[in-house]
Amino acid sequence: MVINEKALSARIKEAYKTGGYTVAVNDYRHIIIGGAWAVEIASDNMPRDLIALLALHLGFLPKSGEAHKITKTKDGPSVQCMIYEDAMKTVEALAGHPVAVPITRTVVTLEGCIVWQQNIGTAVHLIRPDLEALFRKKEDVQLAGHTFQCVGEISRAWVMEALVDPEDAKMRCLSGIRWTA
Repeated sequence: MVINEKALSARIKEAYKTGGYTVAVNDYRHIIIGGAWAVEIASDNMPRDLIALLALHLGFLPKSGEAHKITKTKDGPSVQCMIYEDAMKTVEALAGHPVAVPITRTVVTLEGCIVWQQNIGTAVHLIRPDLEALFRKKEDVQLAGHTFQCVGEISRAWVMEALVDPEDAKMRCLSGIRWTA
């Protein structure tokens, strides 16, 4: 699996406390969408601790074809039913990007974000460390538009880039240097 399970549990708990997250299930996959990230995991390979966390927040296990938005309120979890197709549009948009380019992690940080650089050219992109932790294998990460993605046989993960003004002097300086071998 390309997803770090502990990091995913932490992101789900954070999303639950802040803006909420969405869970959509079909016959063969679970999709979980947070504010700046999304994951897709084959249902047969869904880790038990994640199933337990979803059951704790939802109060039940979702059935195939269902989608729910979960948020924390002062009275406990708030679960809202969603139209499954609407929840799937987010993942379809992320997975449907036509061009993904190889990208490599550097040792450089900028404003608390980790700098990644495209393997061709010198363009740099930023990702928050807590979101980067979702990726188990950093060498399999690609960039599609402004989205980092890691795709495996049984799981996929997407993280939206931490956007910084490309005209910023620091970004221009970083983009002018080759930071990877």
